[in-house]
Amino acid sequence: GVIQGNGYDGNQITIRQILNHTSGIADYINSKDFDITDIKKSYTAEEFVKMGISLPPDFAPGKGWSYSNTGYVILGILIEKVTGNSYAEEVENRIIEPLDLSNTFLPGNSSVIPGTKHARGYLQLDGASELKDVTYINPGSSDGDMISNADDLNKFFSYLLSGKLLKEQQLKQMLTTVPTEREGTRYGLGILEITLPNGVTVWGHRGAVPGFSTFVGGTLGGKRTFAINANSLNINNPEFFKDILLAEFSK
Repeated sequence: GVIQGNGYDGNQITIRQILNHTSGIADYINSKDFDITDIKKSYTAEEFVKMGISLPPDFAPGKGWSYSNTGYVILGILIEKVTGNSYAEEVENRIIEPLDLSNTFLPGNSSVIPGTKHARGYLQLDGASELKDVTYINPGSSDGDMISNADDLNKFFSYLLSGKLLKEQQLKQMLTTVPTEREGTRYGLGILEITLPNGVTVWGHRGAVPGFSTFVGGTLGGKRTFAINANSLNINNPEFFKDILLAEFSK
């Protein structure tokens, strides 16, 4: 009942379509009610979804591709309804604790970062010349609610891509991709497949919130992984990351 009205019919949208961004659900980031520069503003998952479906669908379910943070917020809500636990509890119980990812946290609506040994995030707001410290922000919902470091990210993708985290059939489904709007890039169930200009294929994901940008992944089999972290949203440029990957995977 969450996705109804304004051109939406949740009965016609599948979980697979939400996972691989072919659902047509609009991204709340494009809503006039969402202000990414207001670092003190906090939103609930329901508010994110409301902003998303206040926009018309990008296309009919299964008829296109468009990244939707709204969809991943909906998946978080669904996880909580199915399990009876919070999204954070499920991630902790199924992934963080079994893999001993000791520097990975899901802060929820809290802007607190555990400990003191962490990077600080910076952002230039509205074309201002000065950088603003935006380290302590509300990171969002199940579309971006995670804090980690390079070691944990590499460890996670090593387990994932080597087949040690998911059952064989689950991983096969996850790595089944659809075309995106970008040449050389396809999308699976929550994972990007990127073919570099030199022919090497890497699997991973980008992520960004104000002040921080990350790209993490590796090659199939998990023997070679990478985690690129930058303390600025302004560097969330796919070409910036691709240039680094090309340099690394041309060795």
